[in-house]
Amino acid sequence: MGWKRQARYLLERSQRLLYGAATRVSRHPEFRLQYDYLRFKHDGNLAEISARYGIDVGLLERQRDAGIDNPAYRFYRDGGFFSYFAANAAIFKGSSWLDVGADTGAVSLYLSELLASKSFELCDVTVAPRALFPVRRITGERLDYEPNSFDIVFFSYVLHHAADDTIQLLRDARKVARKYVVVTEDPKENADDYYWAYMHDKRGTFRGCKEWRQLFDVVGLSIVHDEALNPELHSRHMFVLDANK
Repeated sequence: MGWKRQARYLLERSQRLLYGAATRVSRHPEFRLQYDYLRFKHDGNLAEISARYGIDVGLLERQRDAGIDNPAYRFYRDGGFFSYFAANAAIFKGSSWLDVGADTGAVSLYLSELLASKSFELCDVTVAPRALFPVRRITGERLDYEPNSFDIVFFSYVLHHAADDTIQLLRDARKVARKYVVVTEDPKENADDYYWAYMHDKRGTFRGCKEWRQLFDVVGLSIVHDEALNPELHSRHMFVLDANK
């Protein structure tokens, strides 16, 4: 381990201890989030993730060491999401997709390994300085793509930020997608969820799972798969929606 990496490791260990102490005296979800993030960065088993999902362990290690992503935490948090696509790889193999709110593109990187596909595009309202792939900047109000441009459109924890534009984005996604629209969200199902939503984005619009299901029906998207993800900090959920017109 080089001295820079060693110094960063020691700093993060100190931060982890501070966040751990903070979680014992405060309900602020950000402290627990940062504690878990560092815990999995240091102690997560990337070899196990590699074996389970067939993703090269070297790729996972490079993501972690470069500080672009924390794959151990991501697969802990969203293991159900990746397991669904791994279990249904025969259906989704070779698919093309649009990753909306892609950030660095880490989700698309892992999906490209799982689904054996390099046919995808990324877009976001902001472009991460160290994105893994080119990211198209969008306003967040519309998806300005040709109809039937991709097999799948992904929204990964972004629609609550879209607030009043959510319905229009879902309608656009239904037009753009040939087959499926996939939504992961932070639903409001209990007191912890309401607290998280308030602290996470005071201007966002957070909905319960019942309301999400009704909203999908309004825009003409039928539910193919409906699954709760890791709820340790607050509720998380994924919906796979049929976009057939």
